[in-house]
Amino acid sequence: MKIDTKLKLAVLVPVSMALVIGLAFFLSYTKVIEAQEKDRTSQRILFATSEINSLVSSYVLNPEERLKQQFLLQHDSVMQRLTTFPSRNAEQRQAVNSIRNHFESQKELFLELASIYEQPDSQRDAALFREAVSQLTGQISLRSRYTLSDVSRLESLVDAEMVTTQGIINALIFLFIVVVSVFFTLLLHSLIRYLSTSLASLRRETEIIASGDFDHRVGVTTGDELGELARAFDRMAEQLKGITVSKNVLQQEIVERRKAELALQKAYRELVTNEERLKRSQEIAHLGSWELDLVNNTLFWSDEVYRIFGLEPQEFGATYEAFLDAVHPDDRAAVDAAYSSSIRDGRDSYEIEHRVIRKSTGEMRYVHERCQHVRDESGKIIRSVGMVHDVTERKKAEEALRERESELSAILSSIPVLTLVVDADLRLLGANSAAVRFAGRSPEELISLPAGNALSCLNSVAGPRGCGSSPACQICKARLAMLDTLKTGNSHYNVEWQLSFLREGKQQEVVLLLSTVLLNTGRKRVLVCLEDITERKKAERLKDEFIGMVSHELRTPLTVVIGALSVATAEGLPQEQSRELIRDAATYADVLAGIVDNLLELSRHQSDRLAIQTERSDIGQIARDVIQRLQTRSDTHHLVVDIPSDAPAIFVDRVRIELVLHNLVENAIKYSPKGGEVRVLARQQDSQLVVSVSDHGVGISPEDQLKLFQSFERVQVYKKHLIPGLGLGLRVCRILVEAHGGQIWVESAPGKGTTFFFTVPLGNAVGQVKS
Repeated sequence: MKIDTKLKLAVLVPVSMALVIGLAFFLSYTKVIEAQEKDRTSQRILFATSEINSLVSSYVLNPEERLKQQFLLQHDSVMQRLTTFPSRNAEQRQAVNSIRNHFESQKELFLELASIYEQPDSQRDAALFREAVSQLTGQISLRSRYTLSDVSRLESLVDAEMVTTQGIINALIFLFIVVVSVFFTLLLHSLIRYLSTSLASLRRETEIIASGDFDHRVGVTTGDELGELARAFDRMAEQLKGITVSKNVLQQEIVERRKAELALQKAYRELVTNEERLKRSQEIAHLGSWELDLVNNTLFWSDEVYRIFGLEPQEFGATYEAFLDAVHPDDRAAVDAAYSSSIRDGRDSYEIEHRVIRKSTGEMRYVHERCQHVRDESGKIIRSVGMVHDVTERKKAEEALRERESELSAILSSIPVLTLVVDADLRLLGANSAAVRFAGRSPEELISLPAGNALSCLNSVAGPRGCGSSPACQICKARLAMLDTLKTGNSHYNVEWQLSFLREGKQQEVVLLLSTVLLNTGRKRVLVCLEDITERKKAERLKDEFIGMVSHELRTPLTVVIGALSVATAEGLPQEQSRELIRDAATYADVLAGIVDNLLELSRHQSDRLAIQTERSDIGQIARDVIQRLQTRSDTHHLVVDIPSDAPAIFVDRVRIELVLHNLVENAIKYSPKGGEVRVLARQQDSQLVVSVSDHGVGISPEDQLKLFQSFERVQVYKKHLIPGLGLGLRVCRILVEAHGGQIWVESAPGKGTTFFFTVPLGNAVGQVKS
C-alpha cells in the first residue's frame, strides 16, 4: 500500500468512532428498558404474593367459594407472569423456578386446606381439624416467606443485571474510544516509524553493498516508493557481484565456523544440565546408581548412593569393601554371596533386598539392589552396572499395613456379629469367627459356597440348586438386600428377618438383624453383618407376657378389695356382712402387698440395692405372726407352728424372713387344694437354724424341682392356670435366704406333698449387710 493511501485511511477513524458510540447508546437504552420491565414484573409478583397471603387469611376466617376462586385466579395470573419472565442468566432462572415451585406448593396446600373446610361438620374431629388448619396455614405462611425471599432475590438480580449491563456498555464505549484512539495513534506512529525505520534500513543496507558485499540484498519488498528504491539498489548490487566472488566465499567459511562453535557450546551446556537433572532425579527417588569395572577394579558411586549409606557425596573413594562394610552384619554374607555367585555362575543379573547401617547416625535403612552384568566380545563379564533404591518408607508402610490388617482381622474375629463377604453371585469370600462357629464348619469349607448353604439355611437346602433356587428364597429379605446392594450400591441397615437353620442336626428358628454395605474394590463385593437377636426377641416376648401376667395378678385382688369396700360402705348393709367384706378386702390387700413386696425385692436384687438390716429375732414369733395373717386364706387348711420355745435367737432382717415364711406357707396353701396340714418346723443343726415348711399337696416332679427357684417358673400341675401367682415367690425366697448367708432347697415327690427347707446362720451381729 502506498504511503499516501495510508494517510487517507486515517481520516475514516473519527467517523467509525461516532457510529459505534451511537450503537452502544442504543443498546444501553434497550437493556435499561428490558431491566425496568423485569423490575415492574417482580413488583407485581411481590404484590400478588401479599394479595395471596391476604386471601388465605380471609379464607381461614370466612371459607367462601368466592375467596377460593380469587386465590386461584391470582395464582394463575402470577404463574403466567413467571412463564413470560425474560430470564437472562442461570441465577434469574433459578430464582424464577424457585418462586414458581413455592406458588405451586402454596396452591396445593391451599386446596388441601379448602378440602378440609369443605368436609361436612359431622365428619370433622374438632381437635384434628384445628391442628390440620393450623399446620396448613403455617406451611402456607412459610412458603409465602420463601416466595417473598426469592422475589427479593430476583429484584436484586434484576438490579444487578441493570447495573452490570450499563457498566458493560459504558466499558465497551470507553474501550472502543481507547482502541480507536490507540489504533489511530499507532497507525500514525507506525507510519512515522515505518518511514524512519525503512530509510535507516535502506541506509544500512546500501552501506553493506557499498562495502563490497554484492550478494547482500536490501530486503525491502513493499510496493510503495521505498520498495521501488530498494529494488533499484538490488539491481545495482547484482551488476557488481562478479567483481567480489572471492570475498563472499571467505565470508561463508567464517559463518560456518561460527555455527560449529555455537553448536559445541550448546551441546556442552546440555550435558551439564542433564547430569544435574539425573542427580536431582536420583535424590528425589532415593535411587542411586553404581558401576564396577572388573578389569581395572574400580567402583563408581553416584551421589545418591553416598547419601543412602549416610555419607557425604565423594567423601572417600568407593570400593566393594566399603560397600560391604555399610551392609547390615546379618545381611552381609547373603549380599556378598548374591553378587559373587552371579559372577561365578555366569548369570546376567542378580537382585536382592537387604539392610544397611548409616555410619553417621547408626540408622538402619532398607534398600533394594539390582545389578546387570556387561560382557565383552568373548562373553566374559567385564563390568557390573547396578542401582540401589532406598525402600525404607515402603517397608515401614508395608509393616504398618500388616499391623492394620492384623488388627482388623482380630477385631472381625472378636465381634459376636456374624460378618461375611460375598461376591456378585452371593458366594462366600470370607467369614469371621462368629460366622464360622455359627456354620459349624472350617473356614476353608465355607469359601465359595452360596451364603445360604454355608450357614445351612433350610430354604437353601430345600432348593434344587442351593441358595436362591427355592420359592422361599424369592422373598427372603436377606437375599434381596444383598442383591439390591450389589445392583444399586445402596446400603441396608437393621433388616429383621426370621430363618430356619440346621444346627447340630436340629432345626433352629433364628431371628437375624441384617446390614449390607458395598465394598469399594475392583470387583463387586458386599460386606454382610448378621446379628442373632433370637434371645432378645424372646426376652421382649417374656417381658410382654410378664407385664400382662403382673397386670392380671394385681387386678384380681385389687378388684376384690374395691368391690368389697364399695359394698361394705353401702347404706343399709348389716354390720356382720360389712365386717366380712372388710375382712375380705384386708385379705386380698395382703395378697396385693405380697405381690408388690416380691416385685420390690426382685428389683432391689437385680439393681444391686438389696441391703439386709439384722436384729435379734425369735423365729417362733415370726412364724406365728405369718400363720396368723394367712389363717384366714383357707378354711380347709390347718396351719401349725412346731417350734420349741427354747429355740436359739437369730440375727436376721425380720421383715425379709417374714416374707420368706409368708411365701413358703402361701405356696403350701395354694398347691394343696384339698386342704390338710401345713406345718412350720425349726431345729438347730451345728451353727445353723434349719426352718422347714411342709404340706400334703400335689408334690413336685424332679424336672420341675430343677427350675423352681428361677423367675416366673411355676409347677406343671393339672389346672395350673386356676392357681394364682407370678412365679416369683420362690425366687425371692432364694435371694433373701442367700443374702443372710443361708441356703434353701426342696424335698418332694408327685402326689406325696412338699417340704421346703432354708437355713439361717447363728451368731451374726446386729448391723447392716449389703447383699
